[in-house]
Amino acid sequence: MPTKLTDKDKQAIEDWTRKIEIDPNDAEAYYERGDLYKRNSDYPKAIEDWTRVIEIDPDNARAYRERGYSYYHLRKYAKGIEDYTRMIEIDPNNTDAYEWRACLYRSLDDYPKAIADLTRAIEIDPDDPDLYNDRADSYADLGDYQKAIADYTRAIELDTNEVGQFMHHHYRGRVYAALGDHLKAIADWTRANELDPYDTPTYHCRGESYMALRDYANAAADFTRAIDRGPKGNEFFYHCRGRAYGRLGFHAKAIEDFTKAIEIDPDDELTYDDRGRAYEKLGDLKNATLDARKACELGSCELLEYMDKNGKICD
Repeated sequence: MPTKLTDKDKQAIEDWTRKIEIDPNDAEAYYERGDLYKRNSDYPKAIEDWTRVIEIDPDNARAYRERGYSYYHLRKYAKGIEDYTRMIEIDPNNTDAYEWRACLYRSLDDYPKAIADLTRAIEIDPDDPDLYNDRADSYADLGDYQKAIADYTRAIELDTNEVGQFMHHHYRGRVYAALGDHLKAIADWTRANELDPYDTPTYHCRGESYMALRDYANAAADFTRAIDRGPKGNEFFYHCRGRAYGRLGFHAKAIEDFTKAIEIDPDDELTYDDRGRAYEKLGDLKNATLDARKACELGSCELLEYMDKNGKICD
């Protein structure tokens, strides 16, 4: 959805429009006005202007690049691919064209073509860490985790930017976790958190790896960090911490967290299920039954069946 134009951008659009009225074949005027529309997320109007640039100058690689970018944001991926393909024909060594076409292929779940484009871009510029990171993402999507790790590692070696370093460590950690190598995953997420101490998804990921290693105290600590640093009203992290407290035997604390999660999202069957189990552990079969029935009503009947089978239903 287009953003509200600032007075400065309104004036600039009017100025470029006047230039176009004076000279309807002024490709640069259409390009600059299209860029203003793009910056304000008015992609249909931007596409109109860059289409006009291409009509005037069919070999204008910049116009294909920007129109392809706008098609991407409108989720018109096939059209975007056509534009980046044309850009490659005009400028075969432009790594941006390969990188963006790969992004569009990935949006269509065509990971082999995305990898082929990124491999070609790396041949042209073997020192660009973002290209290795993007290819690693596609390898990970294909489940080729060893190649993904190799590419994330190369990106880490090349990237001098802290934002990039954070990203490479975070996503390499996800791949290590997918392989079940939680110690290496934790090491990557620890480095990522050193680079960005306020990234809550990284705390959550590290917490889940601690859970997998049965290090529930560290898991609870990470979920607490996610709660403290994240946006208010995120029931997911309360649910996660409640699970960790439950594994530690702190069932009253677990119930408090599950209750907070339910207050935020009263339709999550798994939270009712987990709170019911915590009540059952404390011997509060009445509340356990209430939660088991609510969880079953929402689609998860495992706890209710267990309680019924073991004579623990309390009306």
